[in-house]
Amino acid sequence: MPEVKNSAIRAEIEIALGKGHGMHEMLDRMKNSILVHTLNREHGNITHAAKTLKVHRNNVANWLKKYNIRAEDFRNGNGNH
Repeated sequence: MPEVKNSAIRAEIEIALGKGHGMHEMLDRMKNSILVHTLNREHGNITHAAKTLKVHRNNVANWLKKYNIRAEDFRNGNGNH
């Protein structure tokens, strides 16, 4: 039977399922985490984050609005969310 190989991800899924989170909420949380991590890595540079994530810059800008994240916070070194 196929199984998630990464134990950390598997554990997060189990926690989310235990809290009653659905697929959309889990994907939103994962997308938020990926975005924060990438912005931190790219020092808040939206264009570089988009290239790293292989998406259009507008997608990153839209996600920032959706998740209420300020790219400026990562430029100033305050982005360790």
